[in-house]
Amino acid sequence: ATLACLESLAQLDYPAERLTIWVVDNGGADWDRLQHISQAGPFSVKPLLSPTNDGFSAGNNLAINQALAEGAEAVWLLNNDT
Repeated sequence: ATLACLESLAQLDYPAERLTIWVVDNGGADWDRLQHISQAGPFSVKPLLSPTNDGFSAGNNLAINQALAEGAEAVWLLNNDT
């Protein structure tokens, strides 16, 4: 589901240089599978690794805090099942 979600985001009509996507690993994603998306996509994909699965809300908080710390003007939360 995560790869399909990222591939669909590559179709966005939005300036890629203004878009950063943080993918939260709540203790289980296979980053080798995501590597080609982060390198070949039109936007930046950054992994946020959590050693434990503390749930969807905690993962959202992790991404929001990182985005704001890096100066994000807006944050869009998207579940990979969307």
